[in-house]
Amino acid sequence: MIKISAKVPTLSPDAVQIDRETCIIQCLEETDCFLVFSKSKDLCIKYNYSNTSYVVVKKTEASEGSVVAFKADLPENSCPGSLESISFTGTINSKHYKWDAIENGWLMTNVCPEDWKLLERPNSVTVCVRSFFKGERKTTWEMAKEICEQYYWKLTGIETKEEAKVLGFNGIVWTGGYCNGTCEEYKFVDGYSFNAYIGNLQPLTHTEQCITYSNGDTMNFPCTEAIDGAICGFQMQKILD
Repeated sequence: MIKISAKVPTLSPDAVQIDRETCIIQCLEETDCFLVFSKSKDLCIKYNYSNTSYVVVKKTEASEGSVVAFKADLPENSCPGSLESISFTGTINSKHYKWDAIENGWLMTNVCPEDWKLLERPNSVTVCVRSFFKGERKTTWEMAKEICEQYYWKLTGIETKEEAKVLGFNGIVWTGGYCNGTCEEYKFVDGYSFNAYIGNLQPLTHTEQCITYSNGDTMNFPCTEAIDGAICGFQMQKILD
């Protein structure tokens, strides 16, 4: 673990009333924890990579008393010569992640939980996605949206044919794309998808249509149809301001 004076984004898990050193040791021992932020010696926040969107750490003045502890696999257990030039990796559940030095801070990239897929989009948009099955074809589009949101994820859209091929999920599941009325234009509920890819566009007359995914391609369906599940996801943000 490496401690520095730093600042993390305000979007975070709940703070834990525990002394700083104990908190850091707990993070080191816990499977999902990759970062600790502490502004006082008896209050800390532990970040798990499966529910954290912001991955930028920025330095602040030492007088603020903030401390960040990074979990990292340092080569041969050796300390780096300079934090300003550091570039290191960590491993969680056989998944590798990487911290890189940026101006006035550090950036973590390419982090998705095990069994999730990574989608890298234009404008530095990185999304982690996974299919979740309700079973027995009982899931409407609204139910799929709720399945994702109960875990603080989003029902995620598919933007391109290439993304559809990369996913490789079996069965038939809902994505985050939907339309109302004439369905000349599809919208998304996730906040990070903007282009609708529909590989198999059906001539439906329903005023509410939603996009499904199945075996490497997408199709429009009536939103009230009951199918297998949902594609959930979250954005790993690379915003540096």
